Amino acid sequence: MAVRVFRSAMVAVHERFVKGMRRDGHTEARDSGGGILLAILMVVTGAAMAGERSTGQAIDDTLITAKVKASFAADPQVSALAITVETDNGVVNLSGVVENEAERQRAIQLAQGMEGVKRVDANKLLVKP
Repeated sequence: MAVRVFRSAMVAVHERFVKGMRRDGHTEARDSGGGILLAILMVVTGAAMAGERSTGQAIDDTLITAKVKASFAADPQVSALAITVETDNGVVNLSGVVENEAERQRAIQLAQGMEGVKRVDANKLLVKP
């Protein structure tokens, strides 16, 4: 779904860009902002496709990270500010220092319960001595 939304945005920007060119009757690009935006989107898309993750996967990872952080903020056992959350290809990485083992285990449990999470790595989520 995320890829579909991104493609729709690309098409809309392209249509705006082409429409601006036709309005002037010129074949050269008219700087209405659409051309610049189109160029940026093309670079971002190319970079995402050249890397290990697709644009859709990057969006999914961002969504997973946001959901995990929100679940931490909503849970009274977990300090959302003490835990850093990063997601890469569906693998959630938790890091930081928590008050006790119960808080650590609860954070792991919440992260594992999110849709789209393949695995949780909490090796860098430490308990205060």
